[in-house]
Amino acid sequence: MFFRVFVFDVFYKYEEADDRMDEKYYTLEEISVRLKTPILYLRRMVREEKLIAHKIGRNYKVKESDVKKYIDSCRYKNVG
Repeated sequence: MFFRVFVFDVFYKYEEADDRMDEKYYTLEEISVRLKTPILYLRRMVREEKLIAHKIGRNYKVKESDVKKYIDSCRYKNVG
């Protein structure tokens, strides 16, 4: 019984981790080129927690969905 539960837990956690890795990650340099924005500005947005990023070694990695959320949050609303 314990072995089955343990194997299921390990498999389930592995499956969750696999789902997270399906999404594409970008470096700040790649985002900078695509958005035509200075890297220093993007680093400031990460520091101010406006852009969610994961620091891996010396580089930041940002999920594609987090980039889209950030862009949507910057949307300008017309008045009138």
